[in-house]
Amino acid sequence: MHTPSRKILSLLLACSLIAGTSVLCGCDDFRPRRIEPSASTTLGPPHSATTEATTTEEPAATPTPDPDPDHAAMQEALELAAKHSLSEDDLRGRYDLFVRFCRNVENNGRLGEFADYVYLLFPMIADHIKAESEDYFLAKVGSLKIQSWKIQRNHAGEYEQSDNTVTINSLYLESDDMSYMATVMHELTHFVDTNIDGPVEKVTFTTDHAYPINDVPKDQQGSLIGSSDVEFLVEGGAELYIAKYFTHYTRHYTPAVQFLTGLEYLCGSELLDEVFFAHDSAYVLSEYLISQGFSPEELIYFYTTMYAMCYWKTPTGTVLRPEDVLIRLYEKLRGSDFRADPTFCYILSSIYKEDFGFDVFPSPNEEFLKSNLLSYEDNQAFFYPILQQLDDLPPLQFYATQICCLYLDGKLYLAAEVSRYDGDDDDTNDDPGAPHEALVIDYDFETRVASSYELFMPPMVELNG
Repeated sequence: MHTPSRKILSLLLACSLIAGTSVLCGCDDFRPRRIEPSASTTLGPPHSATTEATTTEEPAATPTPDPDPDHAAMQEALELAAKHSLSEDDLRGRYDLFVRFCRNVENNGRLGEFADYVYLLFPMIADHIKAESEDYFLAKVGSLKIQSWKIQRNHAGEYEQSDNTVTINSLYLESDDMSYMATVMHELTHFVDTNIDGPVEKVTFTTDHAYPINDVPKDQQGSLIGSSDVEFLVEGGAELYIAKYFTHYTRHYTPAVQFLTGLEYLCGSELLDEVFFAHDSAYVLSEYLISQGFSPEELIYFYTTMYAMCYWKTPTGTVLRPEDVLIRLYEKLRGSDFRADPTFCYILSSIYKEDFGFDVFPSPNEEFLKSNLLSYEDNQAFFYPILQQLDDLPPLQFYATQICCLYLDGKLYLAAEVSRYDGDDDDTNDDPGAPHEALVIDYDFETRVASSYELFMPPMVELNG
């Protein structure tokens, strides 16, 4: 959970948004769902394995010349990477930045035993930090505090910007390693998102202009209506990016995660990165949607609908479903019938599977969406033939009712949280301590062929708790 204080979108409109409340941010308890497939063929993993960091031997010639500064930084960075379970590729060629980052982590006594988690953030940082923000962000790394205790509110963790502190609910120390890691990395992703682009200047968004909120005349500031961070971007974005960088599956905030995946499918990863890591995510997304023909009033309807969907609330006012936003974008950007695109249709079907239906969330595309939405049973009927194509796949428990689409390294996969079991149908043989993994499948929606799969587990961090 990200404590609202940062990404403020204000709208000069005569309408209001639902205020954010305390939200669950971590591990729900899911009844394991079992699928035991037949076998056929398998290929290699969908993305390359982690490479080992190596060092270069010093030349024997004398006298030894002064080392090249860049080469020295690379050598030191590679040694540090190997120490902290990172590959050379994880450094993205940012050797000097990684050395500086490591020094700030090592010198920060406020991280305690959670320091090893912070090192795992570096690939995300290297991919998205800008040169002008490096000093500011590294200083935040040096002052970050991570603590674990029992949180009274009903969520697994939170990041508080005001004192730069991540708090993890100590009750989750007893959950499986993968779930605990996902919780910690979710909160740390809030830390990255909040600080990676430097000091925040709050921006106000009106129907026709954008400017620093402090420039708004005081007699007009009272009419600015805040959006409470548009939480679905903050929380859904964090869930999506930990899946991209760490877990390779998603568990929470499914409507937001799959909407953002649909946005990435239509508009590319660059826009998604710009939206999530921006000073003001809601402003960037709003400007883009308005450029594609949405009105400011429609954005209000969309944001309140997403809030209700993500937090199981009954919507108030006019509804604009995320599927309808994506359909309009598809028709504007691609100019073709979205119904003929099986990949896009599956993303649409993945957005919402909760208790509220079209009587609560009406849609102009209701007839199509109703026929396209997959119940849990329908989803298994869709997924079972895919599993049958995969050779040597062990018996698996599925820990979510939805197999979601996920972009990894620019390619779209099907992904799910799973654990292995002994294949016995007797529920008493379940192993609650079985490690959770990600099942990642390279699947072609056009041909309905699964060409390969991977059971993925990231490096685990051992804690004393």
